[in-house]
Amino acid sequence: MYHCTLCTVAKALNLSSPEHDIELCGYAVDSRLVERGSLFFALFGEKVDGHLFLADARARGAVAAVVSHDYSGAGYGLLLLRVPRVLLALQELARLFLLSRGCRVVGVTGSVGKTTTKGFVVTLLEGSYRVSASARSYNGQIGLPLSILNSSGDEELLVLEMGMSLPGEIARLVAIAPPDVALVNSIAPVHIGQFDSVEQIAHEKAQLFSSPLTQLGIVNDEMPCAELVRGMGSCDKLGYSLSNAASDYYVERNETSLVVVDKEGRHPLPLPPLLGVHNNDNLLGAIAVARHYGVEWEAIGQQIPMLSLPPGRLEKKERGGVVVIDDTYNANLVATVAALKSLSLVEKQGKRYAVLGDMLELGDFFASHHKEVGRVALDCVDELFCYGDGGKEMAAVWRDLPKTVHCYEDKETMTRALLERVVAGDLVLVKGSRGCKMETVVEAIMDLVDRR
Repeated sequence: MYHCTLCTVAKALNLSSPEHDIELCGYAVDSRLVERGSLFFALFGEKVDGHLFLADARARGAVAAVVSHDYSGAGYGLLLLRVPRVLLALQELARLFLLSRGCRVVGVTGSVGKTTTKGFVVTLLEGSYRVSASARSYNGQIGLPLSILNSSGDEELLVLEMGMSLPGEIARLVAIAPPDVALVNSIAPVHIGQFDSVEQIAHEKAQLFSSPLTQLGIVNDEMPCAELVRGMGSCDKLGYSLSNAASDYYVERNETSLVVVDKEGRHPLPLPPLLGVHNNDNLLGAIAVARHYGVEWEAIGQQIPMLSLPPGRLEKKERGGVVVIDDTYNANLVATVAALKSLSLVEKQGKRYAVLGDMLELGDFFASHHKEVGRVALDCVDELFCYGDGGKEMAAVWRDLPKTVHCYEDKETMTRALLERVVAGDLVLVKGSRGCKMETVVEAIMDLVDRR
């Protein structure tokens, strides 16, 4: 945690010193997450004005707040710092905090698997370094600076996930936290409704290499537009692949081990305790980071059994003999296809079901991507339950075939219908975009199975 005084913050933001100085021991933009001694940033967003929650922030322990210079309401006992734009103040404070500490930053971006890859990087490094990382999937214009400010302050390496939904956002994050090592793990048509093409997405993701302070760029050689990404920035590059022997790191997998091959030789490692072959991809990128920082192969092998997936990412749950794969964190074409294909790795005695909600922010690709998921699902599951407008596109692929598909506009009705069919020994995958809140389906399944 970045402990400093309110006067230090005011000086960093080129503001006059407040009437009283006070030590700060936390930073928040959500009044519900305020802890005692925190500095609260009253952000003005599309849905919520943080200035309306100053009283709540104070009640929960905030001692000061950064507010807009034209705020004329009550202070509720908070010491107020007035700035032209609260978000820019948050970002500038985080940038200056990093600059004063001098720790090295590992930046991770990609269309899918950012949070998982970030977690793998941390696990492989933490046996050899003092490491911290951005919390959960705090990877945007607000979450990243908050992660910096709320980090411990004594780490040697800070692993930061960097995400985008609009052009220019990666470049802005790099300006706040220039990476020493930058990893691009995937390019896919995610948020494609905001971009003209996958190539434009690749160009934006490759802005992770734009800082002259970046020493090394690491690229997944199997992703679309890998060469375009490699060509960006002035830093050295290396690549990794699950199959391409021309890459700097590639994998030979057998039933008992994961053999990583590099220019120095072959390195047998234990199989990771993870569902989903695509997670070997994420692991290989993390290994490349660890090797750059001198982590020995033996130490990497010791850390691999400690790897885990974040909540809602191929999370295996079992109730009453029914196995549920909770992959509800988010959804896009690449991630949904990978989840469907992962079902073959899970032992089961009965049927395989997929419960799929809409994949959002696809623009003109909405229909085609949902139809493609429907086609892939034909080979991966016995029955398909669809929810939403995208579900209609998936279901259309199944209609004329001798397989069972169900399409619903109401999640509760869909869940009840599913539970009428599922029995012990069956396997159920649940996935959809955040806007569909498919985790409520998982919760309902767990609850209904418990009450049988």
